[in-house]
Amino acid sequence: MDSALIKVKMTGEKLVAALNSPPAYAGQPEHCVYAFSGLRATVAPWNEKGEQYLSVTLADGTEIEPGKTYTVAFWQGMVSDEFIQETVETDPGTYAEFLKSTFSKANALTPPEDGRMKLVWN
Repeated sequence: MDSALIKVKMTGEKLVAALNSPPAYAGQPEHCVYAFSGLRATVAPWNEKGEQYLSVTLADGTEIEPGKTYTVAFWQGMVSDEFIQETVETDPGTYAEFLKSTFSKANALTPPEDGRMKLVWN
């Protein structure tokens, strides 16, 4: 998918709602879970859509405040416009260009082992 990386403002309420409303892909939207940075979450991917995120906080464990505004980045089209308060910045590069640049800077990429995402499979 060739889309721009965008930075937007969202309220905490809209941020959590967006996580619980992934786009439909491969005919199984109820099993789609976002990859994220800057958050800590317990996720049950097989739960019904809207009930997959059992808990979501900032990466340091601080609660997300429903009325507070947060700056969030994602690939354009991955989050419905209904959750966006304001677009702050758009990087015109594509996903492929982003990956190429990232891999050229780091010879190897590994997932963080800081416990930011806990998956619950039952």
